[in-house]
Amino acid sequence: MAARIFSIVGLSAGLALTHAYGVEVQPTADLQVQAQYLKTTAEDSGDWSVQMPHSEFGVSAVEMIDGGRFSGRLSFLAETSPNSSVTLSQRLAFLSWQQGFISLSAGQLPTLEYSYLESGFEGLYSLPSRGIGLSQHYAENEQQAVRVEARSGDYLVWAGQWVLAEGQGELPWHTAGALQTPEGHIALTYRKAPGEPAFWGNEITWKGAEAELSAIWGFQEELLEWDLFVSFQPQALRTTVGYGASGDDASRWSLGLYQILSPAVTSYSELIRWTESDDWHWSAGFNMTF
Repeated sequence: MAARIFSIVGLSAGLALTHAYGVEVQPTADLQVQAQYLKTTAEDSGDWSVQMPHSEFGVSAVEMIDGGRFSGRLSFLAETSPNSSVTLSQRLAFLSWQQGFISLSAGQLPTLEYSYLESGFEGLYSLPSRGIGLSQHYAENEQQAVRVEARSGDYLVWAGQWVLAEGQGELPWHTAGALQTPEGHIALTYRKAPGEPAFWGNEITWKGAEAELSAIWGFQEELLEWDLFVSFQPQALRTTVGYGASGDDASRWSLGLYQILSPAVTSYSELIRWTESDDWHWSAGFNMTF
C-alpha cells in the first residue's frame, strides 16, 4: 500500500511540476464490454454474463525539456467478478525520461514479459491477457521497479529492469531484447528471481499483406505454454484461428471474427474450446481505444 501511495504522489507531483512548463496531458482508455456464454461439463446448463475482460483508463503526459522527453502515466484497470460487479485497481504509475537512444523509467511499471511479449500480441479479446496461456506464469506489473531501455537505429531495442523491495538482499532482475520491423517483430525475455529457475519467453510475429502469423511460448526448466494464431484480413473483417497448449498437453482451440468499424472501435465474436475439459466459451462484444 505504501508503494502504491508513493507512486501516485510521485507521479502527481511530477505532472504538477511539468504543468508549469506547458506539459501536454492526454486521457487514455482501452474499454471493452462483452456478453458471454460459458458451457462446462460440470454443469448441465450454460452460464450467461456480461464481462469486461480488459478495460483500462488513465492519463498520460509528455513534455520536451532541454532536448529530452519527460513523460508520465497513471492508469487503472476495471475488472468484473463472476457476479458481474466491477472493481477498480491501479495498474500503472510511472515517470520516464528519454535522452537520445536511452530512456529511464521508475515507478509501478509493466513487467518486461508484458511489454515485449504480450502487448504486441493480438491473441483473443474475450479472455484476460488476450488468452495467452503463458501469461499465468508472470505478473503484469511490478509495484516498484526501475527500467533502462536502449535503442539501436529504428529496429533494435534492449531493456533491463530491476525490482525494488524492502528487506531483500538480492534484486530480482529481468532483461529483454526485440527486433521490430514493418514486416513483424521478434522478442526474447529473461527473468531471474532469487531462488527460482530462470524464465525465458519468446514471441514472433510475421505480417503479410493480408495475413499474419504469431507465436508465443515460454520455458522454465521445461516448456510451459505456447500459443499460435493465424489471421486473415482481406478487407475490414479479420478472421483468426488459434491453438494453444501447455506442457502437460492440455490444449485449446479458438475462432474469432473481428469487424474493424473505425481505427478506434472493433466489434468481435469468439468461440473457444478447451479439449481436455470439453468446456466451451462464446462471446460477442466491442473494444474501443483512444
